[in-house]
Amino acid sequence: MKIVQEENLQSVEHQMGQRYRLDKMSCLFFVLGMMISAYLLHQFIF
Repeated sequence: MKIVQEENLQSVEHQMGQRYRLDKMSCLFFVLGMMISAYLLHQFIF
């Protein structure tokens, strides 16, 4: 029973790690996209 609980804990930690890494990458791409959009707007308007 104890072994099963430990395995479940490890799989949950693994899923959380993957989700966190995915969020970090998508956040990075979002910020990058915002910067590029702001730069292009700045170029066209001013």
